[in-house]
Amino acid sequence: MKLVLDEPLCPKELSDEQMCHPTDVNKFNEECMEKQILSTKILRLCSLHDLEEFFASFTKKIEDLKMNGNFPISDVHVIYEVRDPRAVLNSRREIHKYDNVTWDFDMCDCSKKNIEWFEEFGREKSLGANLTMKVFPVRYEDLALRPKKTTAEIYKFVGIGFPKKIKQWIEVNTKDDGSRAMCDTTAEEMVDKALDNMDEEEMLEEINFDAVEFHPEMECFYSTKRDSKKAVSRWVSSLGQENMELLEELESCRKIMDTYGYKKIEEIPDRDSYEEDTPFDEKVVKKVGEGKDDINLADLIDVNFKMKF
Repeated sequence: MKLVLDEPLCPKELSDEQMCHPTDVNKFNEECMEKQILSTKILRLCSLHDLEEFFASFTKKIEDLKMNGNFPISDVHVIYEVRDPRAVLNSRREIHKYDNVTWDFDMCDCSKKNIEWFEEFGREKSLGANLTMKVFPVRYEDLALRPKKTTAEIYKFVGIGFPKKIKQWIEVNTKDDGSRAMCDTTAEEMVDKALDNMDEEEMLEEINFDAVEFHPEMECFYSTKRDSKKAVSRWVSSLGQENMELLEELESCRKIMDTYGYKKIEEIPDRDSYEEDTPFDEKVVKKVGEGKDDINLADLIDVNFKMKF
C-alpha cells in the first residue's frame, strides 16, 4: 500500500536500499481514517463470501464506530476482476516455470462460486451495520483493450471523478517498454549481451560471477509496463493443446467462459484448410489471426458482451 511507503509511516531519510520500519498498527489506522478513499488490492480471493464473513466479524465494532462518528463509510465497493482461464493458466505456468508446480487442481472452482454469488445476490448485498457491499465485475480483457473507457466505468462505479494523472498513467503503462521481451530471453543470453557492451576493466569491476543468479528474466513477469493488447492473446501461441483442452473440458471453466463471453477454440470456425500433420498450436493461431503477433481478438472474446447480472 502506498500509505505504508510514505511519511510519516516510512521516513524519507531511509534510502531505496533500506526497508521501512515495521508499521505501527495504531498509527496506520489513524492515517487511514484521515483519507477520503480507502482501497486495497487482494490477490487470489477465492470467494466473495470471504469478504462478507470478514465484514460480518467487525459488524459490532463498525456499529460502535459509527455511533461515535468515527466510521464515515456506508458502502464497500468491490472491483472484481475476471480473466480468461486459459490466459490465467498460461501466466501462472510462465511465472512458476522454475518451480515444481502441478496444475492438477480445479483452478476455476473459485470463480465459479463467485458466479453463483452474483446469480444469488446480483451486484449488491447488505452486510449489516448499515453497510452495503457493491460489486463491479470487470473483465481483464476489457481493461487491456479499452483501458480508458473501462477505467472511467470503474471510477463512475466508485462515485469519484476520473483523474487526469490516471489517464496519463494509462497512456504510459499500457504500451510495451521492452521488459516483456526479457521473458523470452534466457539468463545466459542476457549476461552475454551485457558482456558484449563492456570492456575488460568494466567486466572485472562490475561483475561478480559467483553472485550471479541465473533468473534475472523473472523480473519481466512483474513489469508494470507492457502492451496490454498483446497480453490478452499471448496464451494462444504458448498454452498448448493439452492445457487448452483440459480447461475447456472442465465444467467450472466452461461456466466461466460462457458467463463472461470467452469463446472456446472448438466454437471458432477455421479460416483455412490444414494439412493433417499441422501442429495444434499453429492451427489455433491461424484460426484467430495471421500469426501470433496478429491475433483477431474478436475471435477469442465477445467484445460487446453484456453480463447477465
